Amino acid sequence: MTPRLLLHAAISPALSLLDAKLDSIPARAMLIAIALQESGLKARVQVLDAGKDWWESRPGPAHSFWQFEAGGVSAVLGNNRTRQIVDPVLAQMAYPRMVTTVHDAVTHNDVLAAVFARALLYSAPWALPAQNAPEEGWRQYLWAWRPGKPHEGTWKANYAAGWAAVLGG
Repeated sequence: MTPRLLLHAAISPALSLLDAKLDSIPARAMLIAIALQESGLKARVQVLDAGKDWWESRPGPAHSFWQFEAGGVSAVLGNNRTRQIVDPVLAQMAYPRMVTTVHDAVTHNDVLAAVFARALLYSAPWALPAQNAPEEGWRQYLWAWRPGKPHEGTWKANYAAGWAAVLGG
């Protein structure tokens, strides 16, 4: 998966299902940057023991390019603000509002995963950051995703790649 392919195959279709106010260039750039930060666009299921040979690695609890754990899915489903975003999409896609079902679904349904990622990003109390504000993007990412082992050293490149993909660079 490439950032541009993610944009066209998952993010754009996901945003077309949502209220127009949720679609913006900064939203698209942040969604790509976070997916790059979380999974490198390499795996839809978290890989534990990634430094070992493939047969020794184990699947982790996080699913989708945005690496949602069941607790993250539960948080989106349980929050009044984000629930208003995802409930109509779940109904349209004929998924029940069940954490385990949705958590499994985002592994295979990139559009649904992007909807959940956008809803989670929408829950942050700040406006989306501008192209020249990777530090602000980092703060929003930390607040919304609460990564267990954040790697700040890769963020600026991922943030720049997100913007480049959206702006056609």
